[in-house]
Amino acid sequence: MTSRATVGRLRTKQEFRRALDGRRVHNRLLAARAFQRETGDRPDLGLSVVLSRRMAKAVARNRLRRRIREACRLTEGMQGCWDVVVLPRSTCLEAKYEEIRGAVGDILKRLGICPG
Repeated sequence: MTSRATVGRLRTKQEFRRALDGRRVHNRLLAARAFQRETGDRPDLGLSVVLSRRMAKAVARNRLRRRIREACRLTEGMQGCWDVVVLPRSTCLEAKYEEIRGAVGDILKRLGICPG
């Protein structure tokens, strides 16, 4: 049985900027930027989900953030410590949870965070 990584949040401006300057990938539902960092006392995956107010009302934005965070948490086999900024596209609002989870898995594999 593979272990799940602990998912935290990007707390400082430096963590956020470093992730934004890292590797970039995208698919139909999400775009992401990531930076691999040294192992430390922080969680394995530092995650930030960025949504514009123009995209949707607060309830829909927060629901989408929760879904993306949960999809990351349930992803197994993460390798190393990463800071990731996820930028959902407007098509993500109408997507079902299974589609979002698949898109998150695809992004994490293409970034090299998960084997695949």
